Amino acid sequence: MSVLFSTPKAFAEATATQTLYSSVPSAVAIGIREINVGSEIEPQYGTILNDLKTSFDLSVNTAESNGKMYDFYIFARAKTYEGDASAFGPNGVIVFSNISSLPTSTAVANARNGINGNVDVIGYNVKMEPSNKANMNVTFEPATDFEEAYKIKFLNGEVSGTINQIIVGKALPTTFNSTEDTAGTYSVTVYVTALESI
Repeated sequence: MSVLFSTPKAFAEATATQTLYSSVPSAVAIGIREINVGSEIEPQYGTILNDLKTSFDLSVNTAESNGKMYDFYIFARAKTYEGDASAFGPNGVIVFSNISSLPTSTAVANARNGINGNVDVIGYNVKMEPSNKANMNVTFEPATDFEEAYKIKFLNGEVSGTINQIIVGKALPTTFNSTEDTAGTYSVTVYVTALESI
């Protein structure tokens, strides 16, 4: 099942109509932190927010699954309060890396990287409206190059782990080339949701 939404709001509205495990709400906020990135930014390589760490622990009741495959999705909302709001740019990306401690009992399918038991990179394209204006909401959609990397599929298992690092930048992680002054305060909320694979 491929699900691509332009905003978290659309994501949440769509999941409300899907069949979910009773133990998993359609959108679970797993962490929120305000960070003053300020001088920590290295525009050439993107912004590495090492101090934003959050954990998630979601379990599946085997009796409820009836042999069905469910997809877990991790996505984010962010808002800039001051500084250059164009730091995320029209082609920006937020990357969750080093997501650790996924149990080996979980059946993890990742078509892009063939990862089993650990998900290393999750990416999102960033859209900002209107552009070049502070104090606005930042919306995300799955980046094309990460179309499979951001999705965790499992059957009758559990997913748990810790997001140890978040990178914010202008382009994909291998080609950060931002030259803007991206100092400012950002609020990032990370969500998890589940959809039945069809």
